[in-house]
Amino acid sequence: SSTDENDLKDFRRKGELMAKIYMTAYNTIKDIEPDIQVAIGSLSGGYFKDSAKHYTDAFLNAFGGKKYFDTFSLHPYISMMSQTENPINSEVSVNDFTDYYRDLLSGKEQGIYTKNTYNFGDNELWHTEFGWWESSKTNEFMQGVKTIRQYAYAYAHANNDKFYTYNFMNKGLNESDAEHNFGMVKNVDYKVPYAAKYSYLQYANLNRLVAD
Repeated sequence: SSTDENDLKDFRRKGELMAKIYMTAYNTIKDIEPDIQVAIGSLSGGYFKDSAKHYTDAFLNAFGGKKYFDTFSLHPYISMMSQTENPINSEVSVNDFTDYYRDLLSGKEQGIYTKNTYNFGDNELWHTEFGWWESSKTNEFMQGVKTIRQYAYAYAHANNDKFYTYNFMNKGLNESDAEHNFGMVKNVDYKVPYAAKYSYLQYANLNRLVAD
């Protein structure tokens, strides 16, 4: 997947610029290894609203009807506690977020100004980043609860989508830095390296429940 959450700011102009990068990257990758799957977007669910849609529409419109991707990459940071409860946008659920992009690519949803559709249908989307961090407001147990609920809502609404949790190991030891505390296990420099956190155990239990 190229880029990271560019739909959060600069919207339409950034989408037009990113289209050139997406097209170049796709053609280069496919020339080297045609079977590699290329995901684009890395779109954030946290601020899913018209401004984010402008970004997506801008690069799809610049593609001129040609398909420079195999799938979309989404970051469904929505549904922390329930399907529609989101401190940033309480009226959006992970279902809304996923459905909008699947329908946009399939022609069921009319873009803000792009007319391009790609017969995407039920092809898999990649949820390449989701999770929650441990903090003074969210203890280690509740970090796992929020992450698992977020995954469960996305999983229940997915087809054969792929899911990648952010992230496996804490990046550091600073308890006040959110980016240090997304992990399911403690940092390698912790007093017990890779010690399992509650979210690791909660994931293990979830996998046992939903595994085929």
